Amino acid sequence: MSDKIDSPEMLLQIARRTADKTLALKYYLQAAEGGLSPAMVAVGNIYLEGEAVAKDDAVALDWFKKAAALGNPVAMNNIGYIYEQRDDNELAVKWYTKAAKNGDTVALRNLAFTYAKIGELDKAVTNYKKAIERGDVEAMNDLGDLYFENEDYEEAEDYYMQAAKLGHVEAMVNLGQMLIYGEDFLGDSYYWLKKAFDKGHEYAPMLLGELFEEHRKYRKAARWYKRAVDFGISDANKKLREMKAYLKKNENADCKILSTDD
Repeated sequence: MSDKIDSPEMLLQIARRTADKTLALKYYLQAAEGGLSPAMVAVGNIYLEGEAVAKDDAVALDWFKKAAALGNPVAMNNIGYIYEQRDDNELAVKWYTKAAKNGDTVALRNLAFTYAKIGELDKAVTNYKKAIERGDVEAMNDLGDLYFENEDYEEAEDYYMQAAKLGHVEAMVNLGQMLIYGEDFLGDSYYWLKKAFDKGHEYAPMLLGELFEEHRKYRKAARWYKRAVDFGISDANKKLREMKAYLKKNENADCKILSTDD
C-alpha cells in the first residue's frame, strides 16, 4: 500500500465511507493517531454513543480533549456537552464558550440552553440571538421555547414564526399549538399544523384532530384522528372512538369520518 493510501487523510475518508462501525473505528483510530483532529472527534463520538464499543464518556472526553488541543471547535462543543450531562454547568459554559469563540454555532445554542437551565435568562437570550445572527434556525425555535416557558407569548410567537417560515417543522407545530385558541384558527393554527403534517411530522394529525375538536368541528376532528391512528399514535384510538360515538348520536352530523378530505 502506498504512502498516499496510508495517509491519515485517506484513512479518514475510508472510515467515513465504511458502514461497518467496528471497521470504521479501526480506520478512525489510525487517522487519529496520525494527528487528524476530525478523526479524534469521530472516535470520541463512537465512544460517546456506544457504537461498536461499550459506551464510555470518559474515553470520549479524552479524545475530544486531544482534538480540542489542536483547536477543533466541534471537540470543544462536545466536551461542553459531556460536562453538561454531568450537571457540571460551570465547565459546560467554559467549553461551550471556547467552541463558540472558535466559530461553532451549535455551541452558541448549547451555551444559551445551559444559561437558561441555570436561570441566567439574559445570557441565554443573548447567545440564542448570536446563533440566530449566524443563521441557526434551530436557535430561533429554541428561543421561542424559552420565551413561551417564561410566558412572553408575543416574543415566542415571533420567533416560532421566523423559524416556521424558514421551514422548521417543529416551529410550525409550536406555532400551530400556540394559535389553537385563536378566532381565525383555519387561517392560523390549521395552516401551520397542516404544513407540519405535509412535511411529515408524525404527531401533527393528532394536533389537527384536537384543533378541530376544540372548535367543535367533530367530523373533521374524526378524520384527523383517523390519520393519527394510521400514523400509529396510540392516543388517537380513544379520541377516534369518542368522535365516532358523538357523530353517531348527533343526527345533524355527517358520519363520513373515513374521508381524507380536510
